Amino acid sequence: MVQSMKNVNPIEGKEILVTGGLGFIGSNLSIKLLQMGARVTIIDSMLRGSGANMANVAPNARRFSIRNRDVRNRSACEIVGGGQIVFHLAAQTNRLRALKDPKMDAEINYVGTVNVLESCRKNESFERLVFTSSRAVVGDPSKLPVDETYTPRPKDVYAVNKLAAERACLLYRDLYGMPVVILRPSNVYGPRGQIRYSEYGFINLFVGNVLMGKPIQVFGSGEHTRDPIFVDDLVDALIRLSVGKGVEGETFFAGSGEEVSILQIARLVQKVCGRGRIEFVRFPEPLARGEIRRFRVDYGKLAKCVRWHPRVRLSDGIRKTASYYARRLRQYA
Repeated sequence: MVQSMKNVNPIEGKEILVTGGLGFIGSNLSIKLLQMGARVTIIDSMLRGSGANMANVAPNARRFSIRNRDVRNRSACEIVGGGQIVFHLAAQTNRLRALKDPKMDAEINYVGTVNVLESCRKNESFERLVFTSSRAVVGDPSKLPVDETYTPRPKDVYAVNKLAAERACLLYRDLYGMPVVILRPSNVYGPRGQIRYSEYGFINLFVGNVLMGKPIQVFGSGEHTRDPIFVDDLVDALIRLSVGKGVEGETFFAGSGEEVSILQIARLVQKVCGRGRIEFVRFPEPLARGEIRRFRVDYGKLAKCVRWHPRVRLSDGIRKTASYYARRLRQYA
């Protein structure tokens, strides 16, 4: 069924829990939910290098209930208890770290998801879980654009564990009738992302490097392509899926629907920022074997089911991202 969110606010007054709510996507989502009148509880492990940052929720921190919990700890996850809607974003997203420590990646991305599912299953107030997966589960697609009918073929440890977490969500749907929805975002960028460590989202990193006077490092020739999505557009998709009708048990892709090369993105960052130097470097060997050459999303299913469409153009999104970090560089660099 198609559902519009125009002139209606089904979020107002809801008890909502966001795991990983101090991170990039989670903080943007939490702030939007707060603006919509929800009562928001944030759970975050605050692990070093995870992207969690209290600056992400300032100056609204006191309006949230923020709890330092690790989804790997099953007993700690009982705190999910009061949430009517649960957005599960807590994750290990560093592909290189996953290759070096696959056990840790599995514990956070797979076992952590099972712990959240168990906690939701025991929660009498629970209405729906929205799980944020990744476009990485697809692997290196043989045809474009990619839609939900494409058979996933993960190429690295991180992608395998995210796919396993998806399967766990669907299993709980089948076994216990749990209302779950899965969203696979393409490459997300925008304010509140992590730019201190180089292994995370490359667009935010490009912007951060320019602002800090560092070169924009492009792997290989820069001909690999991605489908960037601005974080505000992704947050809109997540919220629509949390209240939309006919979406439970379904998987969706979210992206801009446009294929852009890494080099094109680097040059656009230069243009928007008015400066910056591009430096071509070799792919780190562990990542090179799992690198995806081309990617573009068909978001038609998401558009049909909840009337979602991306609104922010890449140049505008990079401009907003640069403006955000330029004013707050000390908090992120």
